[in-house]
Amino acid sequence: MRVKTRISLRAVAAVFFLAAALVISLQPAQAVQHARAQAVSAATCSPALRDISVSPESVPGGAPSTVTATLTCTARKAQTVSLTGFRGTRVPARLHIAAGHISASGTIITVTRKRAVRGWITGILGKSTRRGLLKIGETPKTCKSPALSAVSMPNLAYVGDHVVLAVKLTCTPAKAVRLSLTSTVVPASAPAIRLPATPTIGAYYRVVKIALAPVAYLPGQYKAKLSVRYGSKIRSRTITVDPGLSEFANSPDSCSPNSVNPYIYFTGNVPSGGLIVRLKSDNTAITVPATVAFTQPGSLGGGISGVTVTSVTKNTKVTLSATLGSRTLTVSIVLLELWHSGDKITLTQFPGPGPLYGPSVGYEYLVELSNPAPTNGNGLTGTATTDDPTAVQGLSSLVDITPGCDNTAISFDVPFESQPVHATVTVSIGGSTATTSLTIEPSLASVTLPATIVGGQPSTGTVTLAGAPDAPETVYLQSTTGILTVPGSLTIPAGQTSVTFPITTVPVTSDSEVSVTAWHTVSDQLADSVTSNTTDVTPAP
Repeated sequence: MRVKTRISLRAVAAVFFLAAALVISLQPAQAVQHARAQAVSAATCSPALRDISVSPESVPGGAPSTVTATLTCTARKAQTVSLTGFRGTRVPARLHIAAGHISASGTIITVTRKRAVRGWITGILGKSTRRGLLKIGETPKTCKSPALSAVSMPNLAYVGDHVVLAVKLTCTPAKAVRLSLTSTVVPASAPAIRLPATPTIGAYYRVVKIALAPVAYLPGQYKAKLSVRYGSKIRSRTITVDPGLSEFANSPDSCSPNSVNPYIYFTGNVPSGGLIVRLKSDNTAITVPATVAFTQPGSLGGGISGVTVTSVTKNTKVTLSATLGSRTLTVSIVLLELWHSGDKITLTQFPGPGPLYGPSVGYEYLVELSNPAPTNGNGLTGTATTDDPTAVQGLSSLVDITPGCDNTAISFDVPFESQPVHATVTVSIGGSTATTSLTIEPSLASVTLPATIVGGQPSTGTVTLAGAPDAPETVYLQSTTGILTVPGSLTIPAGQTSVTFPITTVPVTSDSEVSVTAWHTVSDQLADSVTSNTTDVTPAP
């Protein structure tokens, strides 16, 4: 299948930077929470030995391994774990786990041997005992002068892949061999592949596997040449790095919670050869194509076509997966059962919450259903009513829910009011009913300023409501010019119709006309407003 759309580079870059800023802003809070959790854990901890692990679990005779002791919880005080090995091994007699830590590690020394053997590394802490199994193989025949034999690596990798560079010697060394590893990239602006500082082939090993992590490159594809040197010999391999998966998510539309519109973003621009992503669903309620091809060079991904959704008889979680190279991303979607009589309706005022003021038009209630409307037929149709149509004017009487959707909006207007009004709105749909209350407070009546004010002198103005509110009311003020300043807002107490406010002016050299506007807001959106008479700011005599 092919992608439906091309994604804007600028838009996706903005999303990346926004996500990065969000992560950075969250880090201090997360650090504090982590520190607090550790402190609580340490204060209440009574540690026991949870595990003794060995890594690697199998070594050739003569090669070392590592033993790690792990506690059941972070220790408030330092803990000491006693260790014992078996014949042919030498382990630390004790591992000291520092206060505030949960584990400690030590080195296991093995001897060369002609036959394979296995045994337990045993740890003891108080009354708790745990064991880890170590397998020691036959010591291989060694040589004094190993040389590079072969270097292998995949020809192609994607950002996010676990790439392995395998280096092989001509024979097995008796001592560790240190290699030199370098890389060059094309184009030069591409990021270098991170390499270990001193890659080493351990004693009694002939091969080492070095894990590499290709780095994202927004322009897209690049090539990296890796060169391994030991002694006078150099072996090189070149790998092509294509963009990998960056994001796999669903973008449901605002109407239907069961809409499935998955999309994929890559870590860089799609190369000229395209990218093919494997898709999978764990439930037949959502089916996806086996693969999706992104063939538009320069794009960063896009939506996926060929997705089908089947109605479910109960809420069903479906997980979709997208795989490119060795990286797999998943997105989980919960499909909701369709509407049944008696399901829940929720009414949410917009703008809101809070009292309303008039005259103002375009208030709404968002009507939300707990389950989407049936997908067959015409969806759902209902009614909206109010117990005070003189205050809640022009209410949408019909409520239509599109098939598959779970929400719609009904609108109404509010007139000029001279006293508080308490009304209700009721919505009935598909055998269910919801009722909500709303309050309309008295409207602004006037803002009064003195006819004249001498510049540089203070004065007083008055805001008056059309009636007394039954709750404290905030009114916002603004002057038309900076020569006269007023408070940004004031509060009119419940039961009171007016309040005065201070006026400050600056000296002027000529008469200047100024007025003040007052207004109410509902959730930061403008409701009613009124403008004062004009005052004349005059020069001082």
